[in-house]
Amino acid sequence: MDVHRFIHAFEAVWGVVNKRFNQPCFLWKLQRLLGVGSERRLKEEIGDVHEFAMRIVKQRKGRKPEEIRSSSDFLSHCVLNGNSSDEFLRDIIINFVFAARETTPTVMTWFFWLVSTRPEVEERIVDEINSVRGGMEIRMES
Repeated sequence: MDVHRFIHAFEAVWGVVNKRFNQPCFLWKLQRLLGVGSERRLKEEIGDVHEFAMRIVKQRKGRKPEEIRSSSDFLSHCVLNGNSSDEFLRDIIINFVFAARETTPTVMTWFFWLVSTRPEVEERIVDEINSVRGGMEIRMES
């Protein structure tokens, strides 16, 4: 499976999970039980996500020990430790991808919302930007 297929599967999983929030709980649980609709698709796409992440685990474990020791990433550290199952390592990879996907947009959304509710903070931010820009003032329109 290539990276593009993984990205597509990951986005599809994300979409189905988000859709659950707009449905009555019993509906998606029934679909999952019967293996139909978006829940069937979710199961298929999760399989693709798992397959891609597991391939990364197998590739890392297939390296020579000295190569793994010379790597400074978290996955290599876990592989060297030797106490983690392949499924655990797979889930670590998926969690890192998930965390990286949503961190920045979520933080920026909250930042702008919080600033918009606190005019004194907005004013201080504008003042600081103006002081750094050396006389090239910016104005915030309400």
